[in-house]
This record gives sequence, structure tokens and C-alpha cells, in this order.
Amino acid sequence: MSKHTIGDLYQMQSLPLPAKIRMTEYRIREWADCYGEDGIFVAFSGGKDSAVLLDIVRKNRPGVAAVYVDTGLEYPEVRAFVKQHENVEILRPRRNFRSVIEKYGYPFIGKEVAECVYGARRYMERLLEREKQEYTGGTVPNHTYMADLMGIDRRGDPGNELYQKLIRGEIPETDIKAPVRYLILQGKYIHKEKGEATPEYSRMYNKERYKFFLEAPFEISSHCCSIMKKAPLKGYAKRTGRMPMTAQMASESRLRTANWLKNGCNGFDMKSPISNPMSFWTEQDVLQYVHHNRLPIASVYGEVLADYGGCGKPPAGTDPLSLGIFDEGRPLYSTTGCSRTGCVYCGFGCHREKSPNRWETAEKLSNPAIIDYMLRGGGFDEKGIWKPDGRGLGFWFVIEWINVHGGLHIIMPHRGKYLKEYMTAEAERHLAVQTGRRT
Repeated sequence: MSKHTIGDLYQMQSLPLPAKIRMTEYRIREWADCYGEDGIFVAFSGGKDSAVLLDIVRKNRPGVAAVYVDTGLEYPEVRAFVKQHENVEILRPRRNFRSVIEKYGYPFIGKEVAECVYGARRYMERLLEREKQEYTGGTVPNHTYMADLMGIDRRGDPGNELYQKLIRGEIPETDIKAPVRYLILQGKYIHKEKGEATPEYSRMYNKERYKFFLEAPFEISSHCCSIMKKAPLKGYAKRTGRMPMTAQMASESRLRTANWLKNGCNGFDMKSPISNPMSFWTEQDVLQYVHHNRLPIASVYGEVLADYGGCGKPPAGTDPLSLGIFDEGRPLYSTTGCSRTGCVYCGFGCHREKSPNRWETAEKLSNPAIIDYMLRGGGFDEKGIWKPDGRGLGFWFVIEWINVHGGLHIIMPHRGKYLKEYMTAEAERHLAVQTGRRT
């Protein structure tokens, strides 16, 4: 049973910042009173959100520890900013980013989509391998393992209409026995609660727009975040017995909204208890706090400016996704540098960005060599899967393939340069479409 409704969230998000600060302080006290000041810690990413949380926590509980995971994927300026703070323990993941994407795939589109694609492809692989064992010729008709994916009887008689549709290359209307992730990508998933179909949730889970990834000559996944960030923090929590606090906000994603509705700010009853005392804040709240308190943040953000003249209208360069439904009519705040930091190489959400996007901005504000290493190089392994190589991470091919076959418009800095320098006949073949390759 959920602790809150979406109406509760909207009501709290509409509150003025001073009220939100008081509510956040109360939740921090609750967390500290339960586990003790020495029994909690702040997961400090070095970004502006966690800088605000750390500031509020230490104004009330100055002895609380902070933990930073140095993945090697952050802006150098963020890493330097973290090291300016006292009582911050620096952790490092067991694997580097290259090895993670070599094994699991590239982080693109979003966590939900990436997890869905990765799970569906693994299931298809298992079925394909099983089918190969049944056919002496080693050639597997597509419709046979598609039938298994969707739980359809594979009898070939003309009366088996569902199977006949598969043979004709059609996706039949059925919701029986099919794995959820595959159905989501096919737009066939029907969400049910208490046995009743819920069309609104079914539409929400629909990822048919991204089913083209099932045919991609590379993998995508969200494993990098779990392995490189979450795992070291979980290890720290287990080793010390301390309970984490993060600056996650419900407004950042549908998944975080759902988590807040279910658990609230302080998840005391969760299997792995966690506190998100700023869950009901918005991006604008964070920027307002930084501006009014003159709070130092990483230099890559630049300055935080307030536009008092154009209330409700975003200043030039403001990420429209950072604005909430209650920001209209209020002074809007923006950064003169990066709007967000996080992992420099992350491709989650990049398809929604206009120029200058995150990588163009990183080139301008930080070290251009970081983006060059990300884009260059790459090659196909013995199984025909695109992966990083000794020259670089090979993002150029992944971005180009997604744009060509998915009809998206992810901005690639210096696109012409990387296509000219690293294009091969095999890469050209994969980028080809029926109407010819995009130029």
C-alpha cells in the first residue's frame, strides 16, 4: 500500500522553498534519531543537488559522514569540488566503465528502456539457443522462438491462427505467458491490478518506440550505474552499518515518483532502508537554495542566476525539463555553465537534448579529450557485437546507428570527423537502410 498519492506530491511541490527546507530538516532529524548521527551518511555525488543536501544536513547534524564514489566518469571539476569538503570518504568501484560496457552494454535512452531491452534480448538468446538444439540444420525459423516468447502453441495446423500470424510475420494480439519486458517493447503489455486491466498504466509501460534496439549490433543496459555507483555505496552501508541519505527528487523520473508514492521520504520499512529527504523538491528549488545561500558548487556549473524580469519564462539555455508545473509566474533560476553534471559519458536522456547538448557543453567547459575518448574507436568482436577497443569507447557508431535506425536525433560533436576517421565496411553495412544511409 502506498504512503502517498500523486495529489500529496503536487501539494508538497507547490510549497515555497522555506517550507520545503523545514520539512526536509524534519525528515533528516527523523532519520538521525532512528539510527544515530554516527549511523547515517550522505551519498555525496558532488553535484548541486547533493551539495544542497549536505549543506542542510551538516547545518543540523555537523558530524554526519559523506561518501563519494569516484567512478572516473565525473567532470574533473566535480571531483576537485568534492575534495574541498571535510569528512568525505572516497570509494572506488571494482570495475571501470570500459569493462562494464564491454560486458553489459552502453547506457542510452533511459534506465527503464535499457533494462527492458537488455532483459528481452537475454530471454531471446536463451530461447534461440534452445531452439538451435532442436533443429539439426542449425537454422532457426524466427516464428518458432517468437511463439515461445509469447507463449503461443507451435502446432502448424491451419486452425492455429495465432501461430499462423507469426509465420506471416505478424504480432498477434495476446497477453498470455509472455515475458513482460518483451511485451513492453512490442507494445503488447497489459498491466493488471486485482485481475483488471488498467489501460493508463499499460500505455505508461509501452516502449514500442524502442523495439528497434532488439536488432542493434551492440548492447544497451543500465548496469553501469548499479555496478559503478550503487554497489560501492551498498558495500559501504553493509560494512559500516550506516543508512544512506540521497538528494533524489521525485520530479527527476517516473520511477522516482513511484518510489516516493510507495515509501515516502524515509523508507524505514524498505529491505534496504534509504532516506530521500528532498524528494518533493524541484530543480528550481535547488537552484534557488544555491542562489539565496550563496552555496559553493562545482565550478563547471558556472553561476546561478535569477531572472526576475521574465517570471515563468525560462532564460536562454535553461533545460525545459528542469521546470515544474508550479514554476509558472515565479522567478526562474539557471546556471551559466552545465545544468547537470553526473557521469560525463551517460547517454540517458540525450535524445531529448538540443544543441549545445551535454557532450558539446562538456567539451566547452571541461576537458575536450574526455569526449574524444568517448566517441572515437570501437569495433566488432568475434560475435559481431560492437564494443570499445584500445582506441576509445566507440560511442560514435552507437549514436549514428540509433539515429539511423531509430529515427532519433542525438547530437554527436564533430560527427563528420568521427565517421570519416573510424568508418569501416562492416560499420557501413550495419548503418545501411533500405532507402540508403543517412549522410
